[in-house]
Amino acid sequence: MRKAGWSMAVPVGLGIVLMSLVGLMTMPPAAAATSNGWSSPTLIDSSASLPSLDSVSCPTTSFCMSVDGNGSAISYHGTYWTSPTSVDGLNSLYAVSCPASTFCMAVDGVGAALTYNGTSWSQPLTVDGTNSLYSVSCPTTLACMAVDSNGNALTYNGTPQAPATTGYGLVAADGGILPFGDAAGYGSTGARTLNKPIVGMASVA
Repeated sequence: MRKAGWSMAVPVGLGIVLMSLVGLMTMPPAAAATSNGWSSPTLIDSSASLPSLDSVSCPTTSFCMSVDGNGSAISYHGTYWTSPTSVDGLNSLYAVSCPASTFCMAVDGVGAALTYNGTSWSQPLTVDGTNSLYSVSCPTTLACMAVDSNGNALTYNGTPQAPATTGYGLVAADGGILPFGDAAGYGSTGARTLNKPIVGMASVA
């Protein structure tokens, strides 16, 4: 079953490298640059006992997004990094790609993908079973390619990822359907005469 714009996983041969080139950037350093052009290391992720920054993506010189092995994201805004924000529970986020400051795609070690819209992250969406998604590259906000631990590649076509629902519905014996939380209401049969009482309902994809 396809999930929110993602293709089915497709095996790819060993030796294929998927990457995006963002060009040469001159970024305001967080610390004074050394003679080789790199700044000294600056600690930006100390929220976990074993911090591990796994990936970073910078669509501009004033915005970057980094993800870590503890399910957190950290963003850079020209002169400072934000504190780590938990976006994926305790799942390891292995890669992130941001073609724009208003769109990022991140993938994790349990086959899920998350999107960032410039202000917040979506809920994790399982797109590859339980395979570990190790890398993702998005040349535009409408196209991404991800690869997993079993040699598969998946493509994303830009369909928005809906947040996980926390709503539910109840059905009455006369056919009335009552939505609660953020569950959508699509009407009911409470005004109809039924041959037999309703005893239950189930959702369909």
